[in-house]
Amino acid sequence: MSETICAVVVTYNRKELLIECLESLEEQSRTLDAILIIDNASTDETPELLLKKGYIDNIPPMDSLEPYESASNKNQLTIHYVRMHNNAGGAGGFHEGLKRAYGKGYDWFWLMDDDGIASPNCLEMLLTKKQFPIVGPLIMNNENQAELAIQGSVYRNGKYIDILTVDDAYKVSKDNIISGYAVFFSGLLINKDVVKKIGYPRKEFFIWGDEAEYSLRAFLNNFNAATVLDAHYFHPPNRVIIKYPLKGLIGHSIITNDLKSYCYHRNYFHIKKNYYGYKMTLLWIVSETSRRLVLNDWKGLKIILKAWRDGFLNKWGNEKNYIK
Repeated sequence: MSETICAVVVTYNRKELLIECLESLEEQSRTLDAILIIDNASTDETPELLLKKGYIDNIPPMDSLEPYESASNKNQLTIHYVRMHNNAGGAGGFHEGLKRAYGKGYDWFWLMDDDGIASPNCLEMLLTKKQFPIVGPLIMNNENQAELAIQGSVYRNGKYIDILTVDDAYKVSKDNIISGYAVFFSGLLINKDVVKKIGYPRKEFFIWGDEAEYSLRAFLNNFNAATVLDAHYFHPPNRVIIKYPLKGLIGHSIITNDLKSYCYHRNYFHIKKNYYGYKMTLLWIVSETSRRLVLNDWKGLKIILKAWRDGFLNKWGNEKNYIK
């Protein structure tokens, strides 16, 4: 009996992109067994479009006090649709989606946001390397396919090597895979054994850092990962403003959205404190603080000080103060 695969797609107020994502999943050369859609209480008539396109059979109740789930079939593909009773963020969405998909007994889970598009043979190519319990695709910039949409680095021969372009990825690969490296939650294929051992993403994170924390949990539990360069996944580029104060001596990523800034610094304080220790956490605090002082960014500093306080105290839920 072949192994079963369920795609888990988290969406919020991007109905047109969601449909493009779902259509790419329907067109896979290796047919999926199911798609589980987590709708984070979208307000843009996402259910209406899903109904029109045949992904659901009925409009869910809009005033439910708990998540609502329905099941339907589209071209012999099982569609599980879950409408959350509130916006749980990406972290809450992946927590709920993976929890429900795992509970249904599937063997593999293909995790993604609504703005990603898988090439027709993406899943088939990922499964060629299923000796790895965690397998990721090459995530290409949908605006410039020579670049990667989500950039990273690998540790090779005593130093870190940046992976910024498709060429960079091939240079650090062997037999068209990058062992020990995968970008989480963007077309990531993960085996049920991983979920059984380490559980679900941290829903308290709301947004930002949930994928980093989950990957650390997986690696610390000795689950290896790989990126398959023949599996192509297209995604919008990461849009972060880079400033270079002091004539370029300090490079600094600026998160201009208050909600994202708060969640990023709260969640990464928690990650650094619990996975890297207080020395590394202190160095990070000094670095982040000095950069904002140089940039004269007093508003940003005020937000991150609150975020660090909450990360230190394990205090969750204050992101609601920044949701407009």
